[in-house]
Amino acid sequence: MKQEAFVARHQAEWDAFERWLDARGESLHRARRERELPDLRDADVPARYSPALTARLQVLMQRGHAVLYRTPPPRWHRLLVFLVAGFPRLVRAERGCMIAAALLLYLPAVLAFAAIQWQPDLSASMFSPEQLAQFEQMYDPADPQRRLGRDDGTDVAMFGHYVWNNISIGFRTFASGLLANVRKPMEMLFQT
Repeated sequence: MKQEAFVARHQAEWDAFERWLDARGESLHRARRERELPDLRDADVPARYSPALTARLQVLMQRGHAVLYRTPPPRWHRLLVFLVAGFPRLVRAERGCMIAAALLLYLPAVLAFAAIQWQPDLSASMFSPEQLAQFEQMYDPADPQRRLGRDDGTDVAMFGHYVWNNISIGFRTFASGLLANVRKPMEMLFQT
């Protein structure tokens, strides 16, 4: 039931009860003077508003007040809830965009790999001659300075390089998303 319909349905009854409270609640002398009100008699009040009904309504009102006006959870808690529940829900809701993004990312890479395997000369159209020369030098097995296996120091350095590169890509992607005004996930994260 909508609020307006509920209020319209019970408005006359509440007005009568309010008038009864006004008449009976101000002073004992006035209550004795006005024994009966035309729309609500004293004897009708307990029958209309039983203790069980008023107690239940009071409990519901107090619970509703406690829920509506409680202190909001800290931001880290909202962030955690968003990461655990909100973000996966958003990804599922936007699955069409996610599939399109995955196709736009992986399909060209797979097609480029297949095309270069089929016709290696196509690599010249994708990379500059300097880059191709660097690739050949990096993976040349005849170069005595370049061994196919790496020592531990090189492994750690490469690990650091890849981690730094991936994190910087993540930050750049996030920043470009903000610049492109993609704010739906942010609104979900910071809504109160």
